[in-house]
Amino acid sequence: MKRYLLLIMTPLTLFSGCISQRTYSTPVHKHLFYEVEIKNDVTRRIRVHSKTIGTTVTLRFSEEKFCRNVEYDVEKLSITKTYQAPNAKYFMGIGGLLMALSLPSYYMGFFRSEGSASAVHIGIGSGLFFLPGLALSAYSFYRLSQERSETQAIGQVRRVIKSREYPCGVLVLKGEHKVEILTKSGPHVVGVIHGTGTATFDIKMAKPLYSESRQDFYYEVFVDKESVGLIYPFTSRTSGAKSTEM
Repeated sequence: MKRYLLLIMTPLTLFSGCISQRTYSTPVHKHLFYEVEIKNDVTRRIRVHSKTIGTTVTLRFSEEKFCRNVEYDVEKLSITKTYQAPNAKYFMGIGGLLMALSLPSYYMGFFRSEGSASAVHIGIGSGLFFLPGLALSAYSFYRLSQERSETQAIGQVRRVIKSREYPCGVLVLKGEHKVEILTKSGPHVVGVIHGTGTATFDIKMAKPLYSESRQDFYYEVFVDKESVGLIYPFTSRTSGAKSTEM
């Protein structure tokens, strides 16, 4: 009896160790509703305009506020866990094959031999093929029966689907901001912005740069060492802006 049990358990132990169970996790998103959020004053851009009277250039500074409109897709998030034994079917087939290989031994034991010879054939068919195959097939079927799926709720998540930035106000630039201009001879300090958001300088004291492409004279204006744009003191054109994230 112990010998038969050893013959059954040895291949079962070897093969069953190969029947691995795997776990797969799959996120599932279910749309609930859309949500719109407005974020105020996310960015400010400093703009400069100029006005020339005689040889005096007045720089007028302003801060243009920008807001952001963000649209979210609110979803319900859950995780589906799937437990599988992908190779159990193959080992069930191996078990069926082992049981099929016992048929010649049973045939020889029941129909072609008698006495002790018959018992030997039946013992070989049972111990080496049928019983190990039956045990392996039964264990494989058990592992297949353990396959299942479970769903675990995580909660709500927001996914950005659209974001748009737009101007939402203009303010006079105030504060102790240092103004400089780039001239033909190099940087020139204009001074500090007044409470009205302006600063002035004399063209005689700062020779302008010349643009070959535009065929015009210009200055590059800096606020606190950062360029905020170009001005053309003899025309009404301005160019550029300094952006500040809030």
